[in-house]
Amino acid sequence: MSQPYKVLIVDDQATNLRTLEHILQKEYTVYSANNGFAGIQCAQRFRPDVILLDVLMPETDGYDVIKILKASEETKDIPVIFVTSMDCGDAEEKGLALGAADYITKPYIDAIVKLRVRNQVTLKVMQRDLQAAVVSAQMANRAKSSFLANMSHEIRSPMNVIVGLTQMILEDNGLEDSLREHLTKINMASDMLLLIINQILDISKIESGKLTLTPAKYDIASMLHNAVSMNLTRFSDKALAFKLHIDDNLYNYFYGDDLRVGQIINNLLSNAFKYTHSGTITLTIGCTRESENDVILSFSVSDTGIGIRQEDLGKLFTDYNQVDAQANRAIEGTGLGLSITKGLAELMGGTVTVESEYGKGTVFHVRVRQGFVSNDYIDTETAEALCGLRYKNYKQTSTLEFTRPDLHHASVLVVDDFVPNLDVAKWIFGKYKLNVDCVTNGREAIDRIQAGEPRYDAVFMDHMMPGMDGVEATKLIRAIEGDYVSHLPIIALTANAVAGNEQFFLDNGFQAFLSKPVNLSKLDLIIRRWLMGDGEATDKAAQAVNDGGSAASPPVSIEIPNINAKLGLGIYDNDVEMYLDILRSFTEDIPAELEKLHDVTEQTLPLYAINVHTVKGSAAGIGARASAEAAMRLEQMAKEGDINGVLVENAPFIQSVYSLISDIKRYLDA
Repeated sequence: MSQPYKVLIVDDQATNLRTLEHILQKEYTVYSANNGFAGIQCAQRFRPDVILLDVLMPETDGYDVIKILKASEETKDIPVIFVTSMDCGDAEEKGLALGAADYITKPYIDAIVKLRVRNQVTLKVMQRDLQAAVVSAQMANRAKSSFLANMSHEIRSPMNVIVGLTQMILEDNGLEDSLREHLTKINMASDMLLLIINQILDISKIESGKLTLTPAKYDIASMLHNAVSMNLTRFSDKALAFKLHIDDNLYNYFYGDDLRVGQIINNLLSNAFKYTHSGTITLTIGCTRESENDVILSFSVSDTGIGIRQEDLGKLFTDYNQVDAQANRAIEGTGLGLSITKGLAELMGGTVTVESEYGKGTVFHVRVRQGFVSNDYIDTETAEALCGLRYKNYKQTSTLEFTRPDLHHASVLVVDDFVPNLDVAKWIFGKYKLNVDCVTNGREAIDRIQAGEPRYDAVFMDHMMPGMDGVEATKLIRAIEGDYVSHLPIIALTANAVAGNEQFFLDNGFQAFLSKPVNLSKLDLIIRRWLMGDGEATDKAAQAVNDGGSAASPPVSIEIPNINAKLGLGIYDNDVEMYLDILRSFTEDIPAELEKLHDVTEQTLPLYAINVHTVKGSAAGIGARASAEAAMRLEQMAKEGDINGVLVENAPFIQSVYSLISDIKRYLDA
């Protein structure tokens, strides 16, 4: 054993010190102390690898010394071997309870002393090696995360242009059929490439423990339809039969992250289609009520494909692994789908199991925990439509088809160092008739905002830019004094979509996060949330507008002048009682807000803008679109300092909202 390892001997008897020094000095650097206090000082100064500590010493005995050593951050991890002539089990038990690693009894046997010390030194060396390995692994993981972030950014930036321009051209109704077909294929290929990127990023999130679920109430029919139709379209060139079995006990609604549940089903169906060349693929789904609040959603995907060898079953859920790679080299895939599926299922408190017979087929079984919503079972007509592949998902419209509001009075600033991205942004925001200014770096963005003209309603900020990045620019913007900047929404519009970034941006002064390529429906929600309304209700209102009001009609008819009750109900998932409660709250709370709008002056315009903003969000939250739009105009005029415009429209607006409140009360009292 090499010299660098150090041993400290603490004993009040000089003979014992010399004896132990003689035994150990050829293999170790030996320090000695003749009392407990001196031993503590030596331990703190020399940091030995092992301490040999006598139990019985005057003033400060071995038990007191070890208590002090274990209480100090500097010495608590040094192994202590008690040295004693006491032949007593109680004494040994007491020492071990205080943290001693071992015991050596007197008189000394050279070989025993050497072995006991060597064992502790060996363990210490192993511990150091393990700590070094952990540090190395952490560094490697950080390097991987950095690589994933950079990869995501580098790929997503040009893809944002490809996807954006493709969608822009597809909106031209005069396209020739052949050109439209080619562009549609480009769009599909882009989606597939994005799927691969997202799979790699999902693995990163799962490994780092940063993947979080976003639970909400959802209907199972739409989720099933999306997963099934996506795979049937993708693998339409394969001559395979597909069957869907829905248990009679399947609820219509669940509370959970439907996107992640759909991702699990999509991954399993995709695998089944890939590895099946002939025969049938079957998806079976049902559920079991487990408690008052929990439901176990269970589904299985079976195929008549190539199957899996028994010795390969243990490799199925390994990252970046494709079993029987030589035989399956022609089959596309990253080898991440099943690993992600397992991670998602476990995150939902569930399991994934598999049965397979090589050459005959495979069955995957999944169980995930979801929240119970109601005893409303999926109806026969819907189940038959799904199983017969005739289901029409009325709640989903193409991102290219939803109606965009006219926001010609509003202005946004887009910050991105990649000029083609700015061109795409101009086109996207142009659909809303927004006034769009573009700059290529954070410094220019700060200068534009400090100038105060125009006063922007939102800023869309890229993250990774040369010189000053988006986070630094946002911090400097937030440091500018004034209500305008403090209330200015800044949205991260970035290709950096790696694990945990949503929270990272929110923690650094941003209000929202959008990844590139931009999902147009998500962008629409952001625009409606931050440029038209306020709060969760407005988010849902925006979603309802996107849905085109095509959700199932409510069971009762609510008719109130100047209110789109169908839209309002859609915000609260057609929960009539909830919607009526919101209407009552509107009649009770908004009059106080309207009082704040009286006697507006040029000096009070900033405060007026904040108050009318509150009315705008509340009106949007009940489906009172005309009132919300009028409030939005007033808010914009106030932000622009247009006191004359506010004075002209303010009184009629206040009166119209009071009339709206009267109409609501009249309905509620009827």
